[in-house]
Amino acid sequence: MNISRTVRAGPSSARGCRGAGRGSGVGDMGLSFRTGSRHLRCMTRNRKARPVQIATPIPDRHLAGAARLWWGAFAPPLRGPSPPIRASHGIAAIGPGGSVAGVAGFRDHEGGLLSRPPVLARLLFRPAPPTGDLVIDGIVVDRLRHGTGRALLDAAARVARRAGRPALRAEVELRNRPAMAFYAATGFAEIGRGDFGWPWSGPVAILRRPL
Repeated sequence: MNISRTVRAGPSSARGCRGAGRGSGVGDMGLSFRTGSRHLRCMTRNRKARPVQIATPIPDRHLAGAARLWWGAFAPPLRGPSPPIRASHGIAAIGPGGSVAGVAGFRDHEGGLLSRPPVLARLLFRPAPPTGDLVIDGIVVDRLRHGTGRALLDAAARVARRAGRPALRAEVELRNRPAMAFYAATGFAEIGRGDFGWPWSGPVAILRRPL
């Protein structure tokens, strides 16, 4: 399945720039290695709309750039070089100049975005309960309030529908308020809480967006 479309990403309703939940290819990883969720991490504050091409699987020529962007936001404290990612489990937003403007991973029964999760993740991460939903495995964008994060989520919803998944799911640290606000603004509702993710994560909310 290939999805490629060009959208004009306008200002997003998400507020703040600390991250919005994430995963790492182990269990249902919906949390950031660093500060909290890795579902949305914003790096600048330019609010001008810009056209982006949304592509999944991630094209081969953009895999390295997508891996660097994603790993730069969500690497563990003792980071190494960015590990390889699976094109089939990622969505890329490509900017006008051909650079990667955003990346979203997703997780299903075959795994998540990382093709080889780091040892730390395999040893310490506590997965959330299994689900038939498509799990967001981290969203990172290079600029805040361009609407790129929303466009990536919409693309993930299309992937989920084509795969017969009933909903999107995200697991987000409760203390990650920008992430919680982003998902609330894009149609997610909390369906549960628990001590998932890393031992230092704190309480985690399970969020769901029916399709």
